[in-house]
Amino acid sequence: MKRSLQAQVNLLRTYRSTPTTASTLGPMVAAIAKGLQAQRKKLGAVGEVWPQVVTKEIAEQVRPVGIVRGTLEVQTQTASARYVLERWLRSGGEERLREALPSVKRVKIVV
Repeated sequence: MKRSLQAQVNLLRTYRSTPTTASTLGPMVAAIAKGLQAQRKKLGAVGEVWPQVVTKEIAEQVRPVGIVRGTLEVQTQTASARYVLERWLRSGGEERLREALPSVKRVKIVV
C-alpha cells in the first residue's frame, strides 16, 4: 500500500512540527504562587523572624530553607557568606536565634 507523495509530506509534518501550546501566563503564575505558599508554610515563623535577628549583610546572602526536628537549614550563596554566618553564629547569633525561635536547636549551613 503506497502512499502518495503529498500524504507522506503531510505525515512528516505531523511528526516534525511542534504542537502549539497556550501562551497564557495564568497556569505558570499559579504554579509559582503555589510553590511560594508551600515554602512559606514550610518555613513558618522563621521567614518573618530571620531578617530581624541576623545582620543586614547576612540577610542579603543567606536564606532559611526549612526547619526539621529542631534543625534550621540555611542556604548561603557563597563560601564567604558561609564564613560570615559561622562567625556570627559563634559570636552569640545562635543564642539570639534560639531566643527568637525556641523550636530551633541547631543550625545547618548549606552552600
